[in-house]
Amino acid sequence: MVTAVKTRQRILVVDDEEIVARGIGRILRNHDVTMASSAREGAELARSLDPALVITDFYLPDGTGRDVIKALRDAGSSAPVLLMSGAVDLEKWAEWAVSLADDFLPKPFLSEQLRVKADRLIQNYERALIASRAAAELAALHESNDRESAAARVLLDRMLARSVFPPELVRVESIAAGQFGGDVVFGGPLANGSYRWLVGDVTGHTLASALVTIPISQVYYAYTRLSVALVDVVETINSELNAMLPVTMFFTATACELDRSRGTLSVINAGCPDVLVRRTNGTVDAVGSTLPPLGILKHGLNAAAVVLKVERGDRVYAFTDGLVELSGPDGELFGMDRVRQILASSPPEDVYRTLSLAWRDHAGEIGISDDLSIIEVIV
Repeated sequence: MVTAVKTRQRILVVDDEEIVARGIGRILRNHDVTMASSAREGAELARSLDPALVITDFYLPDGTGRDVIKALRDAGSSAPVLLMSGAVDLEKWAEWAVSLADDFLPKPFLSEQLRVKADRLIQNYERALIASRAAAELAALHESNDRESAAARVLLDRMLARSVFPPELVRVESIAAGQFGGDVVFGGPLANGSYRWLVGDVTGHTLASALVTIPISQVYYAYTRLSVALVDVVETINSELNAMLPVTMFFTATACELDRSRGTLSVINAGCPDVLVRRTNGTVDAVGSTLPPLGILKHGLNAAAVVLKVERGDRVYAFTDGLVELSGPDGELFGMDRVRQILASSPPEDVYRTLSLAWRDHAGEIGISDDLSIIEVIV
């Protein structure tokens, strides 16, 4: 059932029969009805009036309803058209008219027929206008968000670009599950020649998560440049996050420092998967988490590094939980055991590539649902 249109709308009626035109005006008296008696006059009004509905006879003294419809469309209006005709072959006319106009009304017609068709056409037009405006507003909002997101992305990319990853010794893979990621992989040399890196994961993979990585990067880069002790880097990041994060967010992190001259690897693991060291003889050692994620404890971490002896040719792997918790099409997780097996069974020079191919094959077409980051550092 079509309900009557509640708001007054402008309707253009084009018919050379004055009795018919006035009759339409009376039936649709709840609207503002403007009348024209020729194709030329109807076309002019269609261009200038901006009607919500055009009701036009097909045969007019100086043309046809087609001329009126063309003028309406040339003016950029999508207003509906109700075409009238007293032609005998109503079935043929109706088929032709619907392809040209929005509806067809044979003459003579009943008042209720006209009223119902007019109300339906106007209601559909009003809904279309509302939808069009909403779509335009949504498109403008998306465009604005895209611009802001692009600017944020540039800022975050430049922040990450400050890291130094010597290609002969370090390989890094960091992929965001969404437009923005909460994972970080930072790396760079210290003044004494040691190499330090930080791998971590802020809760979620939204813009908010990405923004949290900014203060983390500021602490990391500033303290690395000054060669501040690894423990102090982690403690300071924890204090900064305590001051800014809501209780629902935290930062799992692994901070590592490799001193090749002394043959030592220092690891502080705060809630991340095990750091794995692939020895030259094929064995794999692990350093598990000894601290809760950063941003949770309010009164200091009492962080301490786990120190391992390493030799030339050993390879160190740190990664976020996006790797081990990666789910395949069947729901099976990639898992730490699979990572260990790849490290133990692959030739040293092939471990990183094999691991990268393996997790992609495991994910299949589904892809990743969480940010995923891996770093390989060769001693």
